[in-house]
Amino acid sequence: MRILLLIGVVFFLFSGCSESSNKSALHFSVSKNRKTFLMDFESNPDSLIWQLNKDQIQGQDNQFLHFGKEDLFGGNFEFHVPDGFQNSSAVVKVTFKYRNQSNKQGYYVFSAKDSLEQFYWRSSSFEGKQKDWMIFSDSIIIPVSKIENTDLKFYGFNPDKAVFDIDSLTITIQNYTFPSYLTDVKQHYHLFPKVNLNNPLFESVALASFVNNQFVTADFEKENDSTLIGGNDYFDIHVLQLNNQEHCLFESSTKFKEPTKVNRLALIYKYKGDVSEVYRNNRMASEFLGNEAWLAKQGFKITQGVENWMCYGSNKVSSFQLLKKEKLLVVNIDWLQDHPLFHFPELDSLINVKKDVSAYRYTKYSPKLEHSFKIFKTSKVKSAPRILPTQHGFQSAFLWTEHADFTDIRLHRVTYFGNEDATGLSKANAGFAYHEIPVTKSVFYTVHDTLKNGDYKSTKINTESASLMKTDGFRFFLDTLHSLGNEICLHTPDFFTTNERTMDRALDYITKRYGSHTWIDHGYNNGHSDNRENVMCDGLNSYSKNLWEKYAIKYFWNGYFEDTLIQKPFTYSESITVPYHGFEDQVPYPLYWETKRQGSGFYSWRTNTVFFPKHGGTWSYFFSDQKLNDFTTNYGVEFSHVYPAHTGHMGFWKYDTDSNFIIEPAFDETLRKMASLRDLGILQIPTVTEFMDHQLAIEKVTYIFKDDQIIVKNNGENIKGLTFAIKRKGLPSHFKEQFQHHRVNGEDLIFWMDLNKNQERIIQF
Repeated sequence: MRILLLIGVVFFLFSGCSESSNKSALHFSVSKNRKTFLMDFESNPDSLIWQLNKDQIQGQDNQFLHFGKEDLFGGNFEFHVPDGFQNSSAVVKVTFKYRNQSNKQGYYVFSAKDSLEQFYWRSSSFEGKQKDWMIFSDSIIIPVSKIENTDLKFYGFNPDKAVFDIDSLTITIQNYTFPSYLTDVKQHYHLFPKVNLNNPLFESVALASFVNNQFVTADFEKENDSTLIGGNDYFDIHVLQLNNQEHCLFESSTKFKEPTKVNRLALIYKYKGDVSEVYRNNRMASEFLGNEAWLAKQGFKITQGVENWMCYGSNKVSSFQLLKKEKLLVVNIDWLQDHPLFHFPELDSLINVKKDVSAYRYTKYSPKLEHSFKIFKTSKVKSAPRILPTQHGFQSAFLWTEHADFTDIRLHRVTYFGNEDATGLSKANAGFAYHEIPVTKSVFYTVHDTLKNGDYKSTKINTESASLMKTDGFRFFLDTLHSLGNEICLHTPDFFTTNERTMDRALDYITKRYGSHTWIDHGYNNGHSDNRENVMCDGLNSYSKNLWEKYAIKYFWNGYFEDTLIQKPFTYSESITVPYHGFEDQVPYPLYWETKRQGSGFYSWRTNTVFFPKHGGTWSYFFSDQKLNDFTTNYGVEFSHVYPAHTGHMGFWKYDTDSNFIIEPAFDETLRKMASLRDLGILQIPTVTEFMDHQLAIEKVTYIFKDDQIIVKNNGENIKGLTFAIKRKGLPSHFKEQFQHHRVNGEDLIFWMDLNKNQERIIQF
């Protein structure tokens, strides 16, 4: 068979080869970042890469690989990923022609292993009986964290005893390019005003000003050895740098002159030495993966010779970003992607129209925009102890957040107590309450009399949709859940747009009875009836804002990432952590952020996507033992977005043989697994208010690095179970003896303590 490949403007013709043919016709390198392997089943294969059974090779003019009913495997490809691919993730694509001569499916298997384990295995099927040749094409991504010492093994697989042929098998491996979130900086860096610095860490600093949706140049100059000044028509900025033998302090103060929307305002430092460790948004410490990283407010370590400079624990910034090749540290004073928000304006006829209103807006009356960060020199501290977002030694967290749409009280009882007749825990045999798993459960205060569950297109259950005021027994049910530790909050007051009086009553009832500080938007869109009181509709500019402030509602679900899915390229089929911890860190994906403006007192928390399990197999796939172990071991934190009692979505519940509602066993098994991990002290399952209260508390914790110690201070209210993780390698043998509570997680030591208001604790190295 003859294959014609176009690469650039050069044609390579590969034809059948004799025994003495050059093996380079079977595998070749286009560039150092791309390798392609071709098997036409006529040429002499490289036995180090291809293992072929000659009895499976058939055909005369055009040879191909044949699978009979008894041929279980065939066409094995084995390859060690070369060093040239170890600086980024890689994508491996497989394409071949196939002809299936039976009604059963054939499969192609992708597997990968490193020096420790087989970390990937997946079979991809191709369709049943086909007379003509068809094209198969599929790919996998090898994460940058796994690519070192990785061996690939791909092969045809025939467990169903199908009859099929494979030909023209092409395998390509190349670097995988994730989206960049520093394109504006890279494109304009040569235009930024720069000042050379007399500093042990940084050669220079540049001022990046993107306001009102455009790059605007600014003046920037050195006033004296410690002070820089700059500005333009929109703002003035003062930058202070103080250096001593132990640390460097960097501060700035920005005052705006006129109404200004800030897309990005940043100081960009050209650093010396190397970033030898990054403290990632997922709270892992690792080498710098790839070329670009977004670190939220976490930090990094710069190494120069034998000296380590630590930046962690005292950062008042919007976020840090890094570019490795360019050796740039981007210190965002304000960046719109650190606090995303959509607005759905009210429109007469259009729907799904949203405006990105993420950027904060400032005027001359706005308080000064302050930022600061410190970098400490240390020789004894090899890696910074990271503050985990969890408490009491838990290393990961999963938050169940329930939306209230189209629910039936019987399904509420099924998913919390295990059966539709249970009214309390004494009769529970399954479900959330039975396993003592708290949920942040949003509810409607009332619903319009005309709304029925049958209005949802895919349900035949035409009962009333559950609400506090109109569903018999629902208030007692919620009171019971609240007494068991669940958080009860509003999913807006009504299914459709409410009014100020109803919202006032609803918030008064919810906050006084249940004490929640959480709000979950419902039904946001452009119509007049689409819950205009929502955060993502008109709530921040209407009576809603005043009522939220009146009733101390401050933790708001934000659907930005569900609407944009910018995190999707960073997901991995073998893991439920988002972004996947083994990929590079480009994507800005904050755990929470302040909504609308700094000092608003309103905080957003995000979800990745809606989880609609179709059947028990969905639970077994997403919450397998392997994936739960990966999630907890790698400090996963996830806010779920679920509808357990939704009448139109089975997956949490099902029918028994008598058409009664019962719990989906695989869902209950997932709850059992999570409860077991919680009981082991590994997985925290908090409510939103509980979790968010802790996040705001740990913002007040600061570090001071000394040569052989770190002084940790709590500048806020009392904190219970403040939890840290630190790399065990290089720690003195007595290190863990300082802490009453500690345990091991892989290469890390986890330890935790209480830290009261204004209390200091010395961590000795």
